[in-house]
Amino acid sequence: MTKTRLAELRAESGLTQMEVAAMTGLRQSKISDIERGQRSSAKIPLETAAKLAAALGVHAEDLLETSLLERITVTAMMNKPNGDDGRGNGRTA
Repeated sequence: MTKTRLAELRAESGLTQMEVAAMTGLRQSKISDIERGQRSSAKIPLETAAKLAAALGVHAEDLLETSLLERITVTAMMNKPNGDDGRGNGRTA
């Protein structure tokens, strides 16, 4: 998640940082830190990203600045059945 993406989506939704904080149970200062780039996306827990996405009415991946190919790859990996190594043989590597 980049600082501009979260702020952009929040602005589009018409919400203040305080309103998002109330909706998510997060501190306003944490939301501010994320928006200013004080917390890298690698250090933001998935649960936090999910709360922010729900409050903003978007999918969690919408908070990320990724290419379409990266989104497709991540989605495909998330939808693989357990034990599938991606080679079509149903076994793990």
